[in-house]
Amino acid sequence: DSTGHSFTTRQNTICVVGMGIDAIASLPCMDFYTGRYTMPQAVKILQPERVIITFGTNNLSGTSTDATSFIERYTKQIQAVQNAYPSVDIIVNSIPPVAQRRDYINVSMTQIDAFNKAIVEMCEKNEWKYLNSAEALKDKKTGYGQAEYFASDGLHLSQKGIEALFKYIRSHS
Repeated sequence: DSTGHSFTTRQNTICVVGMGIDAIASLPCMDFYTGRYTMPQAVKILQPERVIITFGTNNLSGTSTDATSFIERYTKQIQAVQNAYPSVDIIVNSIPPVAQRRDYINVSMTQIDAFNKAIVEMCEKNEWKYLNSAEALKDKKTGYGQAEYFASDGLHLSQKGIEALFKYIRSHS
């Protein structure tokens, strides 16, 4: 954060820029001295108490509010993580909002809101926890992400946005 403190350690983070939900169980993305592993494999090795999963932005394109296929695929991928280490506490985070002014016009708040609603239902059905961090990033008046929380492209979080996100995660998960 802006004070020089880390939100998490590299050892506690599994991430790939541009990774969509379909790659969760298939894309090797976590390096250990024994090799590179997929998210489920890494969770099995690390045996964490809790996993917070934030996916979805890279699966959006357009205004369709039908999240059926997205949820079927997302469920399958999260189950792969759960099956790899059954005692893990799964928390599924909302898809972050986008700024009203953004370079990525094919990513719409209409679709994000609809997909987040479907994620809530997915979590209820599977007894996973849902974390609505989108509420901490949204401008209450416009329904879009607060401009100062986003980089100039209107899609990726700025330092201030990352700080708001992690503050929310710490206080709500």
